[in-house]
Parts: sequence; structure tokens; C-alpha cells
Amino acid sequence: MNAGTKSGIVSQCYQTRSTRLYRGTTLCPKQLFGNVLNFNLTKLLVSHLSKPKDGLWLGANGQFMRGACEQGSCYPATGDLLIGREERLLSSSTCGINQRERYCIVSYLGNKASDQCFYCDSRYPFQQNTYYQQSHRIDNIVSDFSRRWRNRWWQAENGKENVFIQLDLEGEFHFTHLIMRFKTFRPASMLVERSHDFGKTWHVYRYFAHDCRESFPGVPVGPIADITDVICDSRYSDVAPSTEGELDGSMLSEGLPANLKTIPLLWCTSCRFRLGIHSVGDNLLDSRDEVKEKYYYAMYDMVVRGSCSCYGHASHCVPLPGQSDNPNMVHGKCDCTHNTKGINCQECMDFYNDHPWRPARDREPNACKKCECHGHANKCHFDPAIYELTGRVSGGVCDECEHNTMGRNCEECKPFFYQDPTKDLSDPNICLPCDCDPTGSEHGGECESRTDHSNDLVAGRCICKRFVEGVRCDQCRNGYWNMRADNPHGCEPCACSTLGTIGNYGCDKRTGECRCKRFVTGRNCDKCYPGYWGLGDSIEGCQPCDCDAGGAYDNNCDALTGQCRCRPNIRGRRCDQTVAGYFLPTLDYLLYEGEFATAGGNAQVLIRDRIAGRPVTWTGPGFMRVMEGDYLEFVIDNIPRSMEYNILVRYEPQMRERWEDVRVTIVRPGAIDQSGPCANTIPQDDLKSLSLPPVRQGLVGPHVLYDGSGDDDVGLYDRGDVPVRRPPSEMFDYQADDASIRRRYTLDGTAAGSRNFLVTPPVCLETGKTYTLRIEFPRYKSGIQTPDATILIDSIVLIPAGSSIGIFQGPGLPERRKQEYEYYGCQDTQLPVIKRELVDICQKLVFSVSAELYDGAKDCQCDPTGSHSSVCATIGGQCDCKPNVIGRRCNKCAPATYGFGQSGCRPCNCNEIGSGNNYCDQTTGQCDCRPMVYGRQCDQCERGFWGFPNCQPCRCNGRADECSNDIGACLTCRDNTAGHHCDQCAAGFYGDPRPGSGLGCRPCMCPGGVNSGYQHGETCRLDTRNNRVICDCKPGYRGDRCDECADNYFGNPLIPGGICEQCLCNGNIDPDMPGSCDPNSGQCLKCLFNTEGFNCERCKHGYYGDATQHSCLECNCYLLGWDRDAGECDRRTGQCPCLPNVVGRDCGQCAPNHWRIASGLGCESCSCDLQGSTSPRCNEFTGQCSCKPGRGGRDCSECPDSYWGDPNVRCEPCNCNNEGSETSQCDRRTGQCQCREGVAGDKCDRCARGTTGDLPYCTPCGECFDNWDRILMELKNQTDLLIRQGSEIKVGGAPGAFEKEFQWMEEKLNDIRRILGLSNITEDDIAALRHQLDVLRQNLTQSEDLLKGLHNEILNTEGHVEEANIHMDDIRSRVDNLKRLADELKDNATSIREQDVSGAFNSTRESQRRSQLAQHKVDRTADTIDQSMQTRDQVEKMIDNYEDSFHEKISENQQDLDEIDGQIGGLEDKIAQLNKIVCGSEQDDDPCDGICGGAGCGKCGGTSCHSAVDNASIALDWSQKSEIILLEKDAAVTTLLEEVRDAQHQVNMSKVESQNAYDQALAAKNQSEQARADIQLLIDAIDEFLSSKAARPADVRATAEEVLAMSISLAPEEILELVRKINETIRDLKNIDNILEDAERDLQDAQDLRDRAEQAKKNADDILNLAQKIIEALEAAKQAQDAANAAITDADTYISEAETDLHVVENKTAVAEISSQQTLELVLDLQARLKELIKKYTENEENVRKAQDEAAKAEEEAKTAEENANNLEMGYEQVTIRIQSKYNLTMNTKERAEHLIQEARKLYEETSYKRNQLLGMEARFKSNEEHIIKVSVDVSELLRRMEAYIVSITDVAKFHRSCGTA
Repeated sequence: MNAGTKSGIVSQCYQTRSTRLYRGTTLCPKQLFGNVLNFNLTKLLVSHLSKPKDGLWLGANGQFMRGACEQGSCYPATGDLLIGREERLLSSSTCGINQRERYCIVSYLGNKASDQCFYCDSRYPFQQNTYYQQSHRIDNIVSDFSRRWRNRWWQAENGKENVFIQLDLEGEFHFTHLIMRFKTFRPASMLVERSHDFGKTWHVYRYFAHDCRESFPGVPVGPIADITDVICDSRYSDVAPSTEGELDGSMLSEGLPANLKTIPLLWCTSCRFRLGIHSVGDNLLDSRDEVKEKYYYAMYDMVVRGSCSCYGHASHCVPLPGQSDNPNMVHGKCDCTHNTKGINCQECMDFYNDHPWRPARDREPNACKKCECHGHANKCHFDPAIYELTGRVSGGVCDECEHNTMGRNCEECKPFFYQDPTKDLSDPNICLPCDCDPTGSEHGGECESRTDHSNDLVAGRCICKRFVEGVRCDQCRNGYWNMRADNPHGCEPCACSTLGTIGNYGCDKRTGECRCKRFVTGRNCDKCYPGYWGLGDSIEGCQPCDCDAGGAYDNNCDALTGQCRCRPNIRGRRCDQTVAGYFLPTLDYLLYEGEFATAGGNAQVLIRDRIAGRPVTWTGPGFMRVMEGDYLEFVIDNIPRSMEYNILVRYEPQMRERWEDVRVTIVRPGAIDQSGPCANTIPQDDLKSLSLPPVRQGLVGPHVLYDGSGDDDVGLYDRGDVPVRRPPSEMFDYQADDASIRRRYTLDGTAAGSRNFLVTPPVCLETGKTYTLRIEFPRYKSGIQTPDATILIDSIVLIPAGSSIGIFQGPGLPERRKQEYEYYGCQDTQLPVIKRELVDICQKLVFSVSAELYDGAKDCQCDPTGSHSSVCATIGGQCDCKPNVIGRRCNKCAPATYGFGQSGCRPCNCNEIGSGNNYCDQTTGQCDCRPMVYGRQCDQCERGFWGFPNCQPCRCNGRADECSNDIGACLTCRDNTAGHHCDQCAAGFYGDPRPGSGLGCRPCMCPGGVNSGYQHGETCRLDTRNNRVICDCKPGYRGDRCDECADNYFGNPLIPGGICEQCLCNGNIDPDMPGSCDPNSGQCLKCLFNTEGFNCERCKHGYYGDATQHSCLECNCYLLGWDRDAGECDRRTGQCPCLPNVVGRDCGQCAPNHWRIASGLGCESCSCDLQGSTSPRCNEFTGQCSCKPGRGGRDCSECPDSYWGDPNVRCEPCNCNNEGSETSQCDRRTGQCQCREGVAGDKCDRCARGTTGDLPYCTPCGECFDNWDRILMELKNQTDLLIRQGSEIKVGGAPGAFEKEFQWMEEKLNDIRRILGLSNITEDDIAALRHQLDVLRQNLTQSEDLLKGLHNEILNTEGHVEEANIHMDDIRSRVDNLKRLADELKDNATSIREQDVSGAFNSTRESQRRSQLAQHKVDRTADTIDQSMQTRDQVEKMIDNYEDSFHEKISENQQDLDEIDGQIGGLEDKIAQLNKIVCGSEQDDDPCDGICGGAGCGKCGGTSCHSAVDNASIALDWSQKSEIILLEKDAAVTTLLEEVRDAQHQVNMSKVESQNAYDQALAAKNQSEQARADIQLLIDAIDEFLSSKAARPADVRATAEEVLAMSISLAPEEILELVRKINETIRDLKNIDNILEDAERDLQDAQDLRDRAEQAKKNADDILNLAQKIIEALEAAKQAQDAANAAITDADTYISEAETDLHVVENKTAVAEISSQQTLELVLDLQARLKELIKKYTENEENVRKAQDEAAKAEEEAKTAEENANNLEMGYEQVTIRIQSKYNLTMNTKERAEHLIQEARKLYEETSYKRNQLLGMEARFKSNEEHIIKVSVDVSELLRRMEAYIVSITDVAKFHRSCGTA
């Protein structure tokens, strides 16, 4: 190998840096084997390193362990594709192929010309050492690893250009590497092509050219950015060397990783290599043979490296069928794995198509997956649609499923088969045939193929038709019949209801016949029987309505819901519940109190007190005490229903024997209605005689033990009685808990000798009538007068008799109810006052009885004042009464109480001595006092006396007329006196009022006197030493006469109305410091806590916060972001004025999307590129935006680092040469790298012009070259100028004008070319210069790096110095502040010494806080000093090397630090003075005194230290006392708040009542509208009557014939009289008022007439029957005919009269219509009045709303007062913090508390006033409500009268109509 060849190989190694082998193997042959490396060794190395990659490498012998294919992709070994394929290799030109051909070698060094030429004869194959070694066929380039490779080559024909070599492969291969070694010069241009379709189409791999832009214009030259880029490479097309030049190219782009795009680029079935123009001498090539003989292509050998293409599914390949197994050959058939097949493993094996075929990847084998057919198929195919549908999980579809299966995976059964759930899916017998009736099932007997509970599928279940059921779908559903195969629904629907038929079948499934259930009826069994509801699937079909016997009108209910028809105010499905707010009365509801009865004789009312905790055994307030001969009369006017009632007498015997003679009489108001239930009553039934038994010693009831003495009850109240069931007359004993008490009970469970006596038999009373029940007591003992005999009558009760109750009438169920009512003693349990709890059956029966008796439930009508709510007990209606309130409605006070109101009633509490009893007036509470006793409770002495009941005269020194009853204190002292005995001067007066002093009481002139308008002292005293009157001034005043304002108060106290007000300084002055505010204007003068202003209401300049809360803090503005020209921070918020785009309260940060706050000029916008950055934000210090991938630069608008170009189009890598570039970053726009000195090129990869050597050793050529270069450049410039001028002349049209000049220029140019040709230096010189340049460059690089490091350190040092300067400025500012604070501390200390120490703690504490703050700042300053010292050392080292100017700044900084240290030392010296002030320390030199301590000493102050801390403790004690006072005031305010809430509750109650009134008014309106509708219907009926046609003559004749046999019982005179009465009655209809007044009487007369008419009609019917018989018997008789004719004549007369009467009736009807119209107008007027009432109600509601608003305001004011109280309580903590709690401050707090009390009192008065207004509004509301009720009653009465009027008109019209047709 010659030097040129070696140089070429070595140069190639350096230029390419490495030889890129397959799959990332990178080696440099020079690095492995030195400089001597021949081509064969290179091939051997490449072959050795290209072993298969499918196993583990074990050594050089090439053995591998299979198995890697299982983990991922695997690939066959690469090799030379030419070996074994010589016959598939062809060229477009071969020398001597047809005949012997001569060729010459240009570079041959022989002496003779003949020695330079040789012959080529390729007609026969090449043979070594024979004549045939002149054969240069194309197969000679196939490598055989022979050492005589120089004797064998391929050679093209002479002078042929654009020759190509082509390799046609038998299949698909990967082409990875190309190595060519030329015998001649390498071609100046060449390209490599590939075809993947056996030569049909071609694609270029790579271009090679000496000048790419000239040879292949438009083809990029690199670098490669993407694996698919096709570029032109100029590295292998140089002229040198002249022989054995190489081309070593990888088809994988260097520096780019392999990926999925790589595989298609390597596929090829054919490769073609086109050789372009020759490298040298082309310009001399012509058609002469001697010229062509020198120009031809010749190549020693070529390696086309590659492997068979297996897509990563095979690790080696095998020969194709028919090929020999050449071990050196790369075979073309893959030995496939991963379940693939094909020559290239390009498809999946049969039955492995569950996943799509894919190439294998690293660690992803992508093996073909076996189809899952569960053993029912042997073939399958891949369906991409299914693969996508399953989320790319499975795409295999089984083909030709067996065993009656189907589906993609043979996982389903065919139609008419189903999966056996007990067998595995792969079982051959998995699918069983369906067993379904084809007539009743869908699809001819198809069943559900599988079990799927989520979709409600069961394997084998038949799919029945719509109306078919059964396991086999072989029977009709319930409600259907007649199953047929041609019916798409299977069966026909029945007409029967399935729910109503027996068994819910609907009908017989074969015949269609309906069979109803027990309680179902209807033709289709679709209805419930009357009294039943809820047609359903129960056995009986419907369930009984079971309506409550009394709560419902009947036992019929809604057939669907079962809702019964309830009586008014009854609810529930069964009508067995009352509506809320309504109740059902108990059986003893009709109760009449004895004390309210009309008494005769000596009867007296006896009121009995109710004792708390003891049972009340009577009703009402008490009893009526009657004696022998007395009587009581009870008025009974509220009978709910006409029926029989038992009379129950409740009494309390006072005698030990029976009261034998008692008589009860019922006085009726008139005759008994003979058609009513009381028609059988006789007068004797209204007279009752009875005797009242006494109560024997023992029990008188089930709850009370009575001793028989007649006094109050004593003994045991028992709550444990239980109902007992016994026959009616049976008596039994009951042993109580106390064994000594045995009770005697009857049926009702009450003790024998009860206070209740039931009068028998019952009496029948009618509803709507007023009765008088008179009970007389003639004799206690028959025949014997007993004047002192008495008895207490409690009440009379009417109990409905069981025999008359409607729900008990009739057989069957009513009779059963009656038996249960009597058996369980339901009535007897209602007789006592104290009732036992009813058993369930009695509760139901009593509910029903009461609901029927009173036609529904009654309104509770609980009094809102006396009851807790509007809801009462559902049985009995007892409301929940407030304390001491009685009555069912809770509407009156109990005896011995008064003051009915919102809290109930209050006890009278009459004095036992001063009053005869404990009863008082229930309104005023005034007790009944004895003579000479006064007071509401009768507990006071006469005027002028005291000490009840031992009254004594008052001693008031003649200056008062009365005194207090308890202690005799005089009341209303005169002559300006006061005191217990009027022996002292009143407030505001002074003197000596005692008798004999003669001084009296004179007014205090402080200074103006009482009622002067400027009296500032409540009291005064006389100083007897100097006879001066000294006033006791109010807070804020001073002077003997209180004529001056005190310190820190202002005003003019010497004029009427003038006062001294406390200076309003927001707590920012020391109240004990004189002169803290102006005494005239009130302006604050000595503001504390960094405040200022007229009222110290704002913070000082340079401070911010809320001055009213003592929170003024010093502004803390960031120096770099603060705009100093704009001033200090905002005084309220502390917001500093910021530079542009700076934010934050302290201007400490840039606004969003801005940066560079350190500039001191504000922040700059980030200006992040919107497309290149992830957000508009950037680093606020560096400004770096957050770039997206592929973007770079500060604002992300450029390519990333080490790239250039337009990022919106494409970014190219810089690829700057590391040895020739300053940095790896090139110009981001042009891509030009920043070259080092002496280096040139876009990539800085070559030495610059004027230098010699190789990178990195580029050495300047020297002065000689510089001179020549300068001369040449001048000549070049001149030549360029001349050429440009010549071009211009040519353009101008004078081509031959300067021919001589052009020749001269041509000569000069030749000289220049010659000079340039002689200017080359030798290669050794260049190498030496390069070496020196490399050394210099290395030294320069190291020096440059050192300089860069020093430069960066200098920049960092400058930044630290700048930062240190800023810290120094800040320290100076803080030192100034510390100085100022120290001065203030000194001034404050002086002030503290001058002032009272006890009031100076606030200033001291503030000073202490500032001192601590200063100490903290000092501590921070020390850290800053340490940091500054370190920075200073670093700066000094750097400045010594580079900058001397730093010393001056450091010297200045040192001076500043020394000054700060001095000032800090001064502050530390002052700490001892602060300790003396704050802690009382006496040591000036020791900061920690042994007794009093000091700051940081663990203690501060002591008993004998007289320190501010001790004074603060005293002030804290005063503050705690103030807190107690505040808590008391808070309790008072809380009480007031409760009263306000009570008022609010009253307002809410008023609102409820208003709503009730509105509901009643609305009901009245509805009734009126209903009445209007009824009247309209009446008018329509009258119109219809008037418009109806008259009777026809034929009808009249027919009627007459019927009348022939009739005999009227009335004589003609009677008829005329009757007609006259009727006419009078009709005439009276003209006067509506008279009609309305006599409506009741007329109605009674009409009823009598109706009865008589009915009787006459009955008689007429009898006579008519008889007449018919006579006519039939005497039909032929002439006399009968004559009589008939006469009767006809008379009938005609009567008809004429009837017609006349009809005309009269029509006229009267018209008058009635007019009257009806008038009535309608009256109703309309009532409607208008009702609207007016609604309007008034609305006004009342508005008033109530306003009252609510007022109450809300009152509540708000109360809350405000509460908040004020809370603020006062919070003020305690503020007082503790500020220690402003001396006497004056305490007095001020007291004044504020008193002021708050006054405000609370005022608020209470206002609230009381509002409450009174509400009460007045409530009264007016009640009045309006009563008015509405009255109007409603009037409307109801008018409606009733109207209905009666309509009935009367109807009856009269009907009567006259019947008369007219008679």
C-alpha cells in the first residue's frame, strides 16, 4: 500500500470519525489496528462485527444463544449480498465483452508510451495467471478474500459515461452499507438507487459528487435532519488518489438513530449504482480513440452489505428452494419466529390472526397471536374493523365453526341451540338444542343462547311471544286465551280484567270465560263492589273501604285510591283523622257550668283555687253552693243534633247522707216537631226526679281520696288505673299500690259513690232550639226541713244516648258497634272530670260518634294570647294553656290570678291579713282589701303610715306626707331635701336642712345652677374653713364651680348648652398628658403611635395602617421597585408607589409576564413568543421564557441551542466543529459558526485562507503570503472592475472596440494564474505550521477560558458590590431611623419622668417595642456586616488582580460600618436607661439590676422598684373591675334583647291571625260567588219555565177524562178560599223585605199545604179507582153519560179558571224575577263590601308588615346595642394592651356604659311603644276580624233566606201548575 492510499484511508477515518456499521456499531479501523490496514482486513472486521443480533454474544467464534427473539425483535446477520449472486450482477458496460480492447493508464509511470497501455478481453471468465486474467467482467468485483485482488477488477468500455452496475435480488433484502474500491480515479459524480418492486420503480439512496451543486443541482448537501433525507456527499469524489480510491457509505444516516422509518428505507429487491462523469480530463475527452483509451471506469471490488428482510421476526435466513447452502452467502428466506411465515416473515401463520401482522420492535416482539375459537374451528382470519371495535385487543374471526357453534370466537351457539352453563366453552357438546313450543315462541322455537345476568339472559330459556308464557312458551298469559301459531302475539286478549278474575287469570285460557273474585263485579270483572276499592291481585280482588262510621258520610270510597268522603275538617283515607287545628269533642262536650247558671234562693257561687301539683276534680272556676229550696236554671242552646241525651249531674256532696229530693225539669220553647226524632216525647218525659247519694268515707273517684269532710280533697292522686271489662251491673274490688286502700269500682272503672250522677231515662232534645234546664233542691230529707243542708253543683253535662247514636242504628255492623260501645264502657269513661285513657276500640268509637254528632271536626280556636300554639288536642280540643290560664280555648285566667297576657296570668297573691280571700280583679289584679288597708295586694298602711300590719306614722320632718311601707323611708321630700327622713339636701343643693339649723338647702351653682342649661356638677359641698362652695364636677370639668374644661376636654362650659367634650383623638393621645389637645377647638396636638391629623385619624408620612386601631406601621418599600419620586406609601393600605410594571404592596415583584426588576427602572415585558412558549410568563430575574420543544432563545422565538434557522419552518443543527469554533452555538439566522482565529468555513472545520496546517493547528503563512495576498487581492479587484466594465461595454453594443485591451487583460490573467500556481507551499510546511498553530490555539483556548472565568468572576463581583452598596444604603437608612427612634425614646423617657408614671405605660411600651425592633435590626445588621466582610474579602482579591478602583469603595463601606457600630453601641448604652424607666432599675452601668431586673434578664419590676410594669399591673386590676361592670351591662342588654324577641313573637302571632282573617274573608267571597251562581241558575230555570209551551187541547181533554171520576174533598168555597190565600201570598211577593221576614212562616204554611195537597191527591187517587170501577159497571148507562157531559162542561169552566190563574202566576213569576234581580244586586253590593273588607285587610296586613319592619329595626338596634356591648368587652383587651386605665379612663368607660344604658332604656321604651302599637293593631285586627265574621254571618243568613225564598217560589209555582192541569 502506497502512502497515498494509506493517507486516503486515514483521512477518511478522520473525516467520517467512524465507520458506521449495522445497528449502531461505531468503530474506527485506525483506532483498532493502527495506520496500516488494508481493504481485506476492513471487510473481515466488518464481517466479524456483523454477526446475528438474535442471541447472546459468547465470543469470537460467533456462537449465540437463541431466545432473544422471545423478548423482542431479532435480525439476521448482515453480509455481502454479492456473494453467491454473481449471475444476478450486471453492468451497462464491460470492456472487451465482444472483442479485445486496448486501454491506457494516465498515471502509469512507465518510460515508454507503449508501457502505459494494456488490453482487455472479457469474452471469457477471469482466470488467474492465464491469458484470461485480462477478462474484466462485472463478477470480478465480488470479493473472494484473495491476496491478489489487484490482478482482478471490472472495467467498463473506453470513453463510456453514465455507466451503471445493477444487482437483482431474488427477494426482499435490507441494504445497509456500500464499499467500493476503484482501480481508476473515483467518478466525479455517482448515485445509488434502490427498487422494492424488482426494478419497476427506482428511488435514490444517496448522491456522491465532487461538486454537488454543479453535478446535482437542487439536491441538499446536508446535514441530515431526518432519516428520510436524501443528500449529496462530496467526501468520496476527490481526484486523489488516482487509484485504489474508496467509497465507504452507510445507507443509514450518520448521527441519527434508527427508527420505524428506517426499515422501509432499507428495503430493496434491486440495487443500482450509476457512475457519472470522470474526475479528470473530462474537458479533453473527445471522439478520438487515443483519447478514449485513457478514460474508463475500473473497480477492484465492491461490497453491498445487507441482510435478508425479516421484519424483526427471524435471527437467520436459509436458502431458497433450489439454492445451494453457501456459508458465505446471505440467503433470502427467513427462518421465521413469532408465529409468522413467508419468505420475509411478512404474514402470520395460519390460525394466528388474532392480532394484525406487525414488524417486531425492540422489546416488542409483536408476535402473531393465536385465534381463540375454543376448539370449535381450525381456521380464522383477521378483521381490522373488529380489531378497532375491541380497542385493539382482538381481531381474529374464526372460520367454519363446528359443534353447532358460531360467532367470532365460536363462542355462541347457532339458532335453536343454547350453551349448557354446566359445561366448559371448549366442550364439543356445549350447545344443546332448544326445547320450545314453536306455536307460542318467537322465531319458530328459538331460545336464549347463553346466560347473562347483566342482560337478563338465561341459557335455554324460550323466547315467548308477547302474550305467551311458560317454560316452553306453551300457555297463554293471564288475561289472554286461544293460542295460535299464526298469531304474532301468540294469544288473544281477554275482555276480563286479570286483577278481577279468580287466580288473576283474567279468563279461561281455552274458552275465554270470565270468573270474578269475591268483591269484584262488572261484566268484565273490572269493578269493585260498592264499599270496596283497590282492584288488585289479592284473593278477594278488592279491599273494603272501611270508612270511619262517623268521620265519613258513608262507606263508599274512591275505587282507585280508596279515599272516603270525609266530613268537614276530617282527613285520612278512612276519614279517621282531624285536620290540624281542629278537634272532635268528647262525649261530655255539652257542659254547662253550675257557677254560671241562673240561681234562685240563697245559692252562691263558690270559686275554688287550683293548687299546683294537685289534680283538679272540677270544671270551670268553681261551684254553685245551693241550699234547701234553691234552684238552678241552665240555658241550653247548642244542641248539635236532634236525639236523646243523658243528663249528667256533677256535684260535690257536703252532707253525709243522700240528698233525697232533687227535681229536673226541661222547659221547651214550643211544640215538638212531630216529624222529627222527638215526635214521641210526652210532657212527662221532661220531668225527672232523683236523689244524689253522698260520698262515704273513702274513695270518691279513681284519682282522689276523700275524707268526707266537705273540705278540699286530700290523699293520693293515682295515674295507674287501667280499664276493666265486666258485665254492666257487676261491682268488684281493686287493690291499689297501697295495701291499706281498697277501691270499689263499677263498670266504668270509677269508685263507688262517684260525684257523677247520670239521670235516667234520657231526654230528647231538638237542634236549633233553646231549652231551659231547671234543677230544684226542695228537701234534703223528705218531709223534714234542713236549713243548713248544702251541696256543691259543679256542672250539668248532656251525654248522647247510645240508643240514639246514628252509627249504632240498624242490624249487622251498627249493632256490633253498639255492643262494643257498651261492653267496653266507652260512655262511662267520659263521665268523670279526670278521665282515664281510652282503650283503642273506645277511641275509635268515640271518634266516630263525635264526628257524626257534630258533622265533622271543630275549629280549635285556641286563644293566641293564652295558649302556646293554635293546635289543640284532637279529642276534646283542649288547647295548651300558658301558666294560670284555663278554659278549653285558654281564654281566661284561673281563679286567684289576673293579667291575662302573653305570659299567661299572674297570681293575685293577696295578703292574708289585709284581704278576705285570695281573689282579685282579673284585669287590674286588685285584691279585696279590708277596711283601712291599701295596695293592690292589700299589704300597705294608710297614707302617712308605714310598717304593715303594725302601722306607724312617717317621720319626715314635715317635708313629706308619706313614706315607704317596708322601712318608712320618706317619699317625695320637699324643700330640696332628701334622705330617709328628708334630713339631707337633695342632689344639686347644699346646706343643713335639719330642724333648728336655719340654713336650709341652697342650689349648687356649678356654675349656672339647676335647670340653667350649663350645670356641670351634680352635687356640691360647703368648705367651712373658707366658706367656699366646692362643686363635685362631672368628668371633663374642673374648678370649684366646674367652669373650666379638664385636660384633654374642649368646649365652653359658661354658656347655656355649653359642654366640655372629650377630645376625639381615636385613642392616640395620652389622656394624662396635659395639652394633648386644644381646649377650645378640640384639635389633637400630641398624637402618639405614628399618627397625625386633627383627630389623630391618619398615619404619619412614611407610615400606613388604621390610625384608629393603633396599627400604623412604617412603610417598607422595596428599593429596586419603589418609585421614590412618587412619595411614600399609601397611609391606609401601605401600598408603595411602584415603578412601571412593578406590583406588590412593597413593590417587590414584577407584574405578571414581566421581568428585570433589578434594573431600577421598572420591569420589562417578557415578550414571550406566543407560538414558541408554553406560557406568557418568564423568569423574573433572567427573563427566560418557558419554551416548547424545538424552540429556544430568551423569548422562545428562535431555534433551540445548537440549532439555527426559522423555527416556524425548520431548525437545522449547527454542527460546529468543536476544535475550530468558539462555541457550539452558531448564528441562529444564517447558521454560520463563530470560528476561532485562523479558522474558516460554515462549520469552522478548515483553516482559513492565509493559514496552513490542519485543524486545530492552523498557522499563518507569514509576511510573504500576506504581501502576495494583498497584491493578488488588488489585482483581483482590478480584474473584477475590468470584467464589469467589459460586460457593460458588451451590453452597450461595442463588442470589438477594446480587443487589444481584452488581450492584455487575458495575458494578465494568465500571469495571475501562473503566480497562483507557483504560490503553493509544500505539505510538510503546512503540517509544521498546523502543529504550531494547534499548540498556539490550545494555549489561546486555555488563556481564553481563564480570561472568561476571570471575567465572569469580575461580573459576579460587580453584582455583589452593587448589592452590597444597596445593602449599605439600606443600612444607612435604618441607622437614620434608629437615630430618630433613639431620639424619640430619649424624649419619651424625659416625658415619662415628668409625668405620672402610672399613666405612662403606653409610651414606655411603645418605646420598648421600638427598642426591640431596633435590637432586631441591629442583629440583622450584624449578619449583613458578616456577609459584607466576606464579600469584601472576595472583592479585594479580585480587585488586586484587575481593578484598583474597588479599594476606594471598600474604604467607604468600612467607614459606614464603623459608624453603624458606633451608633449601635450608643443604643446599647441607652438600654440601661430604658431598664430604669420600664423596670425601675437603679444601676446605670449594669443592664441587669439584681432587684428590678431588666430587658433580657428574666424579670422586670418588683415591689419596691416603682416601675412602669408595676403600674401596669395596678391598671390591669382596674381594667378587670371595669370588665365586671361591662359584663353586668351586657346582661342588661341581653335582657332587653329577649324583650325585643318577645315583641317579635307577638308580631308573628299577629301575622298568623291576619292570615286567618284573610282565609275567612276569602271563604266568604267564595260563598257569595256561589250564591250568585245559584241565583243565575234560578233565573235560567224561570226563563225555561216561561218559555215552555202550554198544554195542547188534546192533553187537556185527556186530563179531563181522568178527572171525570175524581172527587175533590174540598168544597168550592174552600177552593176559592185557598186560591185567595195563594193570590195573597203571591201578591205579597212584591215586597221582598216582607217575604224575607215571613219566609219561615210561609215555608211552614207551604209545607202544610203540601201535606194537604198530598192527602188530597191520595184521596183523589182512591176516588179515581172507585170511579173507574163504577164507569166499567155502568158503562152503558145514559145517566152516567149525561153526568159525564156535565162534568166535561164543569171541567172546561175549571180549565178556563186555571188558565186565568196561570196568567196570574206568570205575572207573579215576573215580579219574582225582578225580586231575584234585586237580590242579586244586593249580593253584588255585599261582594263590593267584601272587596272593601279585603282592602282593609290588605291595609292591616301592610300595617303588620310595617310593624314587623319596625320590630326588625328594633331588633337590629338591639343587636347593635349587643354589638356595642361586645365591643366594650373587647375594649377590655385593648385597655389591657394600652394600659390606659387610670381613674379618668375608668370614669369615661363608666360614662359610656351609662350612656349605653340610656340608649338601651330608650330602645326599650321605643320597643314598648312599638309593642303597644302592635297590641292596638291587634285589637283593630280583631275588630276587623269580628266585622268580617259578622258580614259572613249576614251573607250566610241572606243565602239561607234566599234558598228558602227559592223553595217557596218553586213550591207555589209547582202547586199552581198542578192546579192548572187538574
